[in-house]
Amino acid sequence: SQLPKFDAIIVDEAQDFKPDWFEIIELMLKEQNGKFVIFYDENQDIFGRWDELPPWADGFAKKVLRRNCRNTKNITTYLQTLVPSSMIPFESSPVGEKVAVVKTASKQDETEKVRIDLEKLLSRGIKPTDILILTNSTMPESSIKPLSKIGNIGLEWAGRKSNHRSKC
Repeated sequence: SQLPKFDAIIVDEAQDFKPDWFEIIELMLKEQNGKFVIFYDENQDIFGRWDELPPWADGFAKKVLRRNCRNTKNITTYLQTLVPSSMIPFESSPVGEKVAVVKTASKQDETEKVRIDLEKLLSRGIKPTDILILTNSTMPESSIKPLSKIGNIGLEWAGRKSNHRSKC
């Protein structure tokens, strides 16, 4: 079947794209005066797919986005220690809490430290619906799998297709 054609295509998190995905997307762009914009961060290339811009993108204008609007000022400052850059916090961003790096000796130790942190958050009045735990593994492989409840509050695995505010 025929691919739909668009006047403009915007790709966010382009560092996560495979090169052949760009070829397909480019075919969906209207040929005359079509606009193609990609946003990427080489420092976020966790899949190892981003060596450089695709060869056909040589004519692209490049703009470095320096203001971090997604994180607190303390998180932005911490990120700069991990990946030195010209990134600065957005002026209106909250300061936020100091970033805590917790080292663990085992999966069981990690489970226990997460449980303690969750108990602290809940005791401070943080609503369960305002807590989201991000892991780099699926629930069966995660160190938090043994945690089904914190006090009388159940933890649930949201998966990839979740609206994290819908339950808890």
